[in-house]
Amino acid sequence: KPQEPWAFSDKKRRLSINKYDLNWPKEGYTLLAAQKAIKLKYSLLRYTYTQMFLISLGIKGSYFKPCFFEFPGDTILLNEMNILNTHIMLGDSFLFIPNLNEQESDYLGYFPNSHFNKFPNGESFTNFIKNRDLGMGQFKELPGRYLDINIFLRGGKIIPYQNSSNISCTNDLRYERTSLIVNPDHNNRANGYVIYDNDEIDPIGNKTYLHVEVEFKKNVMKFYVINWGKKYNNHTDDVIEDIVFYRGSEINKNIVKKAIID
Repeated sequence: KPQEPWAFSDKKRRLSINKYDLNWPKEGYTLLAAQKAIKLKYSLLRYTYTQMFLISLGIKGSYFKPCFFEFPGDTILLNEMNILNTHIMLGDSFLFIPNLNEQESDYLGYFPNSHFNKFPNGESFTNFIKNRDLGMGQFKELPGRYLDINIFLRGGKIIPYQNSSNISCTNDLRYERTSLIVNPDHNNRANGYVIYDNDEIDPIGNKTYLHVEVEFKKNVMKFYVINWGKKYNNHTDDVIEDIVFYRGSEINKNIVKKAIID
């Protein structure tokens, strides 16, 4: 039988992604959950592409990995098998803790000792605790509803993000401008990368890509151009439209009067 998400939809009843009915399962909800997940995937496609590109350049390691790869000193992440098998890092910036229950019951997630913010709304979820023993994070209750996607942006990271509300295929993202989301760590610092290409085959071999490292430190944003590449297309995705700060109350209000480009 057809297994595509839309095969489970009731065409007579299109549900809003913001609505939620506790009487799960219901006709159309599989499509609704898939739609929300796909929109989230589209919004982070520039981040995913950048991370995969960095792996190809030999700068980063694997993309989809256990959480302890990024927090090797945390023994709970390694020794607790349930956590080892279910707590996933997407690149070096996102912690994903999926709901694998058969029922919509809440469940515990484990967070290493770091700032983590809910994504994409930016709500502060955990804070770094100074002088805490190495390997001691904290457990937090997570909502188990099937429409909730429990993904968290790590402190100290800057990631590219695109609005996917009107996106119907990946090519549409070429004409959607990029935002940068900055989530400072407990030292009020963050860094990240963003990479664009121009649709050419073998952009690495031909060096036809734009590679920028972004740094936030002492309330200043710096953009270091690693590779200028070439640009002869009509895309707008390589335009930084705005910069969004999580934990803004912890940052000097005079922040980023100008960007410094090296």
